[in-house]
Amino acid sequence: MIRRSKKFQQLYRQIVCDRVLEACASVPEITDRPSDDLFQTLIAFPEIDDGEALLYAMLAQQPTFMLASADKRAMKIVGSLDNPTGIRDSVAGRVIALETVLRQLVAQDGVEPIAEAFASFPDHKTLQVVFSPVNSSDKQRCLASIESYLRELKGEVGDDFLYES
Repeated sequence: MIRRSKKFQQLYRQIVCDRVLEACASVPEITDRPSDDLFQTLIAFPEIDDGEALLYAMLAQQPTFMLASADKRAMKIVGSLDNPTGIRDSVAGRVIALETVLRQLVAQDGVEPIAEAFASFPDHKTLQVVFSPVNSSDKQRCLASIESYLRELKGEVGDDFLYES
């Protein structure tokens, strides 16, 4: 699915696309399909692409699954869905935001190696800010920047929506 995504190809440089596709090749393809009702509910939102809709619908049906994502638009839609759909409550606490991963990595390994590892994503706004020269020079400043993004996201999706390590 990612290979056909024009948005993905437009958003990232070719070297990044190639690395992601290489990594994806080692991950088994999703062969199960979620309930059509869940999937249709999610793709009705233009902010949620088919891939994210599939992942969130699978997450809603599989209580042991977790989802790591950088797609804040989809998180904000799913995080604000009304309770009658049941989707929001069924995935709450199992969605891992990119910023949560960044916080853990920077806290564990420091800013420099993590900034270097994400350097091939120069067009990603969050990564540009978090690993700006000012933030990269100070671990606490970098962590504060990440926390700021997480607070903002939690304000839009609710405190219980994102996974907390």
